[in-house]
Formats: sequence, structure tokens, C-alpha cells
Amino acid sequence: MSKPISRLRRVATASIAIGVATVVLAGCSSASSNTGSNGKTSDVELVFGTYQGPISDALDEAYFDDYADETGVKITQVPADYARYIQTLESGKPDWNSLEADAYDLLNWSEADYIAKLDSDIPRADLLPEEIKDYSVSGYGQSFLVAYRESAFDSAPEDWADFWDVDKFPGKRGFPSYYINTAEAALMADGVAKDELYPLDLDRAFAKLDELKPNITVYESYAALAQGFQAGSVDIALIPSGRAAALAKEDPDIKLVWNQNIFSWAAYTITADAPNADAMQDVARFMADPKRQAVFAEGSGYAPVSKEAYQYISEETLEYLPGTEERLALAAIVDVEALRDQNTEYYERYTAWLAE
Repeated sequence: MSKPISRLRRVATASIAIGVATVVLAGCSSASSNTGSNGKTSDVELVFGTYQGPISDALDEAYFDDYADETGVKITQVPADYARYIQTLESGKPDWNSLEADAYDLLNWSEADYIAKLDSDIPRADLLPEEIKDYSVSGYGQSFLVAYRESAFDSAPEDWADFWDVDKFPGKRGFPSYYINTAEAALMADGVAKDELYPLDLDRAFAKLDELKPNITVYESYAALAQGFQAGSVDIALIPSGRAAALAKEDPDIKLVWNQNIFSWAAYTITADAPNADAMQDVARFMADPKRQAVFAEGSGYAPVSKEAYQYISEETLEYLPGTEERLALAAIVDVEALRDQNTEYYERYTAWLAE
């Protein structure tokens, strides 16, 4: 029996109000006949909700363009919209085939029977949490961390306590409008050990966030945060590692702090009851290829979900990549089970905190 996820709807609907990208493209529709390089013709179109930007380009390069060329199946990316996705799941008439989702969302949706298991012959991602392996189409690991402009400070910040230290490191802090990993950063700044964060002490976290609030500049999206950093509007920021890596590659003055990086996993769903479910299983099989995952890592700056993929990744990319043994040893790793139980309260409190 399916379990209700009305609490997830509340979270997702609220997310629209603080800058999560809203879909501008209609749902899944049949493509005109597409012909692949092998002569196969298909009327199938698959729709993926993704976070766009560098991830979108990397998905096309590593997976979608080649798959379309080989099979004739068209894969369309639209801006990820959790509220819309959940509403269609609850209606029983989903029209997107997949959504880019955090591990704790995958766990909730799998238990609610809203997403489908991978076929038994599809290799499971050996680096993903055990609870979501059967429901994850490829995916990636990402870290949230401190990034800073080296020329702006007399010394280098080393951790989240330094991020909070506005006397030693003066200036505005770039901050996301989305809640992910903000409480974890605050707790580590307040002295909580990286392996003792969960369950989150939200009262303590928001008291610490209050201390920093006069010194933050909030950006509506991670793309806007990266642009503000690039433009010099802020010299230090809480930012996803992929965005930070892209900035650092272009500008050697921008440095990344891997100590206390906050690491988590995301993956792509197979929407149950959406059109063309068989085709989605085939795409999942295609995306399980470690060499293709390495291409994705090279293009996106995010970690692959297959151990084997690491042997195909260049040293230049590994320099900025989360999920390596060295980076994980420094990381606060998100507890999927604990966070999903606190997710609604966490999100609602952050939304209210921003509005105060």
C-alpha cells in the first residue's frame, strides 16, 4: 500500500517561494520519429527534471546525446520542479520520467511506491547508500564547502568556524536561498564534531545562523551565487563544490576548503507509471557505464557513483572532485535516514528564518 507524502508536498511547494527553478516546459510528449545512427527509429521522448547549468551540459555529453544517437530516443531536460513532480505523483498521472533528487527524497518516494526499482540486470551503483541503490539511475556525489578569494584575506580560512569569524575574515558571506547543509555548517561552526551532527540540533543551528545573518548576502540560486562570487560581490561563500570548482578553474584566486566539506548523494529517479517505463530502464542501463560516469564527472565536477569510474578520471579533475578517499576523510557525511525525518522542519525553519 502506498504511503502518503503530503509532508513532502509542503516542503516542495514552499521551495518555489525561495527560488527553486520553476518548470517552463510542458511535460512529456511524444517526439516526432527520431532515427538513431544504428537505423532505429523511435517515437519515444523521455523527460528528465534536472538542475540545469553545468550538470545539464554534462548529462548531455556523457549520456543523453549518445543515447539518442544510438537509439533514436529523444531525452529532454526541463528545470527541476519538486512541487510539480510530487503533485503529478500524487495524482497518479506523472508525465516526467525522471527527477534529479537527493538521497533522502529517493528513500521517501521509494517507500511511497512513487518510483520504480531498477531491473535486476542493471548494475547497482556501489558508492550510493544501500537504502537507495535499487531506485537510483546513476547520480553523483556533491559537497557543500567554503570557497574564498585568496587575495581578499591576510590568511586562509580553514573551517566553518573561520567562515563565521567576521573579524578575522571581514566582508559579506555568499549564502544560498535553499536550506541544504546550512544547519550542518552552522553546527560545525559552533563546535559540533562532523561525525556527531545527526540528528540535527536545529535550535542550536539557527541560533548560530542568527549570529551571521547581518553579514550574509542571500542569492536566489546557486548559479546567481556563483555569479556574485565571480563578480566580486562577495569574497567567501557557502557553495556546492561543482560550482566552486568551475569558478576556481577559471580564476586561480578562488580557493576551496575541503576540511569539513558536507558530502551527500543525489540520483535520478524512474517515475512509476510514467510513459515509456521500459525505455527508462534502458537509459538506466546505459548510464550505469563507469566510463560514461567518468565523462560526467569531468564535465560537471561532481563525483561518480561507481568506484571503477575513478580510474578513468583525469588528475586535473580529481584535484577538484568530492568523494575521493582523501576528501571523504575530511567530510561530514549526510545521514540519509536522520535527515529525512527532520527535512520538513529544517526546510520550514530556514524559509521562516530568511523571511525574518
